[in-house]
Amino acid sequence: MATENSKLSDQYYQQRDELMLKNEGIVQNIYLDTRGIPTVGIGVALIYVDGKKATATVDTQRVNKIAEYAHLSNPEKEQLMGLLQEQANNLKNNPRPSYPKNKVGKVERTLSNFLATPLGMASAKTFGTIDGRNWNILTDKQDKMQINFSTEQVNEFFKLVAPEYEIKLDNILKRKGVKEAISEEQRAALFSLTYHGGEDLKGNRHLRLAIDRIKDYSEGRITKEQFESR
Repeated sequence: MATENSKLSDQYYQQRDELMLKNEGIVQNIYLDTRGIPTVGIGVALIYVDGKKATATVDTQRVNKIAEYAHLSNPEKEQLMGLLQEQANNLKNNPRPSYPKNKVGKVERTLSNFLATPLGMASAKTFGTIDGRNWNILTDKQDKMQINFSTEQVNEFFKLVAPEYEIKLDNILKRKGVKEAISEEQRAALFSLTYHGGEDLKGNRHLRLAIDRIKDYSEGRITKEQFESR
């Protein structure tokens, strides 16, 4: 795994980590996100889904780290890998969940609505119980296995994967011709958007708009007042 960029300040990393904690929260077990992707800790996905290629791949490096943190035996690690591979197949073979809107037009991404979708039903068959506000999996005594982490392990896990997204963000800024983020606070926000929405700017609308806005300001196409008002 990559290491943190020494050119970025400790103050930046503190701002970034605080923002990530605020946006993603901290969960001390494996859970599903609203797309059905197994996730752990501070939003660390265990399966990479490529919508363009219609593929879903288990991240074996991250699973190995989970096995280390949770002190899983080799048979237990193989069992976890098998469950995640089964979910990867579920993600590949079922459409992305479509959620209904309520009376005021807000999309209701609830667990009950997820479980009513083909992917939700397949996920429940794979993992067993899916419950709680965080859509927890592999935590119930009747599940095929139970996995939990300490807060320290969750924070360490995030710090292991964060450099990958810093590199992705640097590559995005380079492709877009933006040499630097306006401030450390701005870069932290861009990191959060990259981490949450991915590096594909066509699919990550919020990141694309944010970078375009930075570039417009840095190249003098909009004023500081216009930049801050958007």
